[in-house]
Amino acid sequence: MTAQANTTGAEEYRGSAAVDTSAPIAALSKLTSLDDDKPLTVTIPTIQQFKTKVGVPVRFVQTTALPIVDIDLRFNAGSARDGSISNTGFGIANMTATMLTQGSKRLDENEFTRAVETLGINLNSSAYKDMFIVSLRSLSDDKHLLPAVDLMTQMLSEPAFDDSILARNKARLLVGLQQQKQDPNSLASIAFSEALYGEHPYAHPSAGSLKAFLLSKSNS
Repeated sequence: MTAQANTTGAEEYRGSAAVDTSAPIAALSKLTSLDDDKPLTVTIPTIQQFKTKVGVPVRFVQTTALPIVDIDLRFNAGSARDGSISNTGFGIANMTATMLTQGSKRLDENEFTRAVETLGINLNSSAYKDMFIVSLRSLSDDKHLLPAVDLMTQMLSEPAFDDSILARNKARLLVGLQQQKQDPNSLASIAFSEALYGEHPYAHPSAGSLKAFLLSKSNS
């Protein structure tokens, strides 16, 4: 024996019921926690502006909630300038950002990585279309901050740019670019940028393209 529920009437009832969007929401009156809710206040941080002795503009915001220091160095650079270095050089800024974190003249790649991990800091570099950023996050006490700033200084002023590491990075990049050819999302994004920007540098991915990579190898 089988039984079947008759839902036709219920569906007709739901479909024909009119909803008054201007009526108050009855459930809100039962949320007693809203009775103690206070108006939202927004505190705009105080931004101090000054320049270093060599004229670098600085924006400084002091907060005391956490014992952490964040330093962002932002350069007027990026992958949109790659073509001015070489007509097959798209990806140079991205590769530079990668290699900055792979050792200095005083510390090889393993030593540099070990120093970063021992201090428990975040030390990164990133290349965008019109901006190149080197960032540091560290605890604010001298025991952590001073050696962290020293590593950041080494990264900027004494990068290793080791040839063997560059060759390894190029091999990894080639594999990644070849895999992109099998990824519909990547192909669609590249095609969209090319259609939108044409011959402008924005049309090229920041990491470079397989075509530019192979051309640079043939010209080297």
